[in-house]
Amino acid sequence: GVSVSEELKQSFLDMHLVVRELQSHNLMPALEWVKKQEKARQGGAGARNSSLEFKLHSMQFIKLLTSEGCKPALAYARQNLSAFAGSHMLEIRQLMGCLLYHNNISRSPYKELLSETHWEGIQQDFMRECCNVMGQACESPLLVASAAGALAIPTLAKFAMVMGKKQADWTQMDHLPVEIELGHAFTFYSIFACPISRDQASPDDPPMMLPCGHVLSKQSLTKLNKSNTKPFKCPYCPSEQKFGDCKLIMF
Repeated sequence: GVSVSEELKQSFLDMHLVVRELQSHNLMPALEWVKKQEKARQGGAGARNSSLEFKLHSMQFIKLLTSEGCKPALAYARQNLSAFAGSHMLEIRQLMGCLLYHNNISRSPYKELLSETHWEGIQQDFMRECCNVMGQACESPLLVASAAGALAIPTLAKFAMVMGKKQADWTQMDHLPVEIELGHAFTFYSIFACPISRDQASPDDPPMMLPCGHVLSKQSLTKLNKSNTKPFKCPYCPSEQKFGDCKLIMF
């Protein structure tokens, strides 16, 4: 059987208890957990920049505004949202705009902030953050592999049919000559190997993202960029790229 430590069991238990509170629209246990984690990462510093924490404070602000009115909500915003002004000013402005429609936000330009999807989303965000802290996968690896395989079956079946007509054994190939798009939900970057050089990323040869979205190693990108002034074509799509527009990806 699989051995699981008591500490890990307790962490998962605590996570589900907080999620149950979120399902009841109680944000405080989640906020307490996030603040605790943020202080641990910063060694007790007071500055806060967690995106999850901001979302929780935003939802608490809306909850106070709809249940208790402007004064308590504004006091809460001054105490808890000001620390995020540098990174979430646009969202804070939208929240402040809700004050003008506090009597009937459901008929205001900000009615979307009352959507139940925000509560469903914050539960997923919280579980993802918890699993990240615990070093565990948020989704079952077996479920992810099965779902990805199901999405790939139509493309593989069509490819197998074409190769069968050519009497070619595609199962002996090192890699498929077709690219199967699975979507962002199945995109993982824990380990990167350049699709051109086949070498694993390293501090001296980090992965670089092209404007088209494809990722290559820096050394492969440098070889493609024969001229520092002229654009070059991505090897996986016909779009032209400029080396200066490529972004370094940090793991």
